[in-house]
Amino acid sequence: MKTTNSLIALDIGAGNITFGRDLRRLNPQIGTVICADPYIEKNYAKYDSIGSLLGATVYNIGVALSKLTKISTSREVEEIIQNSKKGVFKAIATYENTGLPDESVDIVVLNSPHPLTMPTNSDFDEFHRVLKKWGIFYFGHSTDIRHTFDEEQMVLMGKWGFSRSTQEAIIKEQNLVFPMSPVIRSNVKTKHFRDKWYEISSINYIYHENWGLPLRPNWKAWIKK
Repeated sequence: MKTTNSLIALDIGAGNITFGRDLRRLNPQIGTVICADPYIEKNYAKYDSIGSLLGATVYNIGVALSKLTKISTSREVEEIIQNSKKGVFKAIATYENTGLPDESVDIVVLNSPHPLTMPTNSDFDEFHRVLKKWGIFYFGHSTDIRHTFDEEQMVLMGKWGFSRSTQEAIIKEQNLVFPMSPVIRSNVKTKHFRDKWYEISSINYIYHENWGLPLRPNWKAWIKK
């Protein structure tokens, strides 16, 4: 991984900037985090699309997502961000079309997608497309992570469970630390109280030991070959 303040991370499906700010604070080598979501809140430094964040001249979100891919190169994206946009930013993007050119970010983060509407294989192909060679894809989830990549393209770097005593995902080889997302942190607490036989969870309709999905907060990380 690169030196201080030089990496670009894309937190796709972010919802807000909480995870992105923690990620940048824990990793001084990350200079920019783009927190992207189709419905992201607008009460922070906002951009109507990743296209507007990167300075592309566009008129609406749809044009931004399609036009940016055609007119920008990875080097152009990196130069624009590194020269003028260091920090944590919000932008609009979807799983299937991030609006970024090929191999333009160093880290892609996917945290806590809804367990009943998981990303599709084509969505994961998009994450792989925008990730640079030797970049890291990090996936944090509150139930079992079932997705696997082609081992010719992505190599599993690590995996572990989250708990009240294990609240960070550490990838030693890349000197990266990923905090728990707010959703996973909440579900770790839920699991703790459930294990203690307290029925106070508001998400039992999704995570139910008998008829729902198993509540097992965990993470995996892959490196792109």
